[in-house]
Amino acid sequence: MRQRTIIGLCLTAAWIVPIHRAHAQPTPQVVAVLDALERAGDKINDLQTDLRFETFNTILEDRITKTGELLYKKQDPNALFLVRFDRLSQGGVTNENREWHFFDGNWYTEAREMTRQVIRREIVRPGEKINPFELGKGPFPLPFGQKKSEMLQRFDIALLPTSGNDPPGSTHLQCVPKAGEELADKYVALHLFVDEKTDLPAKIIAEQTDDNVITVWFDNLRINPGLPGSVFKLPPEAADWDTETESLPPDPE
Repeated sequence: MRQRTIIGLCLTAAWIVPIHRAHAQPTPQVVAVLDALERAGDKINDLQTDLRFETFNTILEDRITKTGELLYKKQDPNALFLVRFDRLSQGGVTNENREWHFFDGNWYTEAREMTRQVIRREIVRPGEKINPFELGKGPFPLPFGQKKSEMLQRFDIALLPTSGNDPPGSTHLQCVPKAGEELADKYVALHLFVDEKTDLPAKIIAEQTDDNVITVWFDNLRINPGLPGSVFKLPPEAADWDTETESLPPDPE
């Protein structure tokens, strides 16, 4: 099954974290954090969180920040998620700038009010499964529900000391893609800041190989609020916007 990484949501800051080489084998402290992270993710049926998504280009020193909300709901065979951005800040100026990113289990849809354009991409064929929580995979990677075995297989992971830039009461995991991993083509390192009370990510930084650093903050996180499926949709006015559709090629026999 062909899968595309549409947007690297995980993740900017104006600074780059120095890379620390991890031990050949993960330390007991790293294993304990990953165990707690996996247990907390397994309990998620749905979630809602305020979202702050910042992209910083280290060459141009240009920063763009979007604010909005993320909704997620577990279902079979694939989960639903909706990201809505309401405002965009750049160069000290903040404007309303509404856009939506919606995955319905098969189709990933981007809609932008400014251009009045909708792009629909088929990501998964009917009946096939995809894990939208898997870092670097799926249509919009999310940092919740990571599996310890998968993380250790794909990353060299080190526990770093926290700093004044980190969320209060968090643990800092540096995840460097292992040599030969596809993720190494896109990411220098991913940094997860795990809240010590919820054992869920409060912030994530992605240092990308294209000189961009992306930071996402998850604020006011609500776990299992009982979201109805009806809230996962585009705004009604998007039905009148220009729509482009990209289907997967026919499944080879």
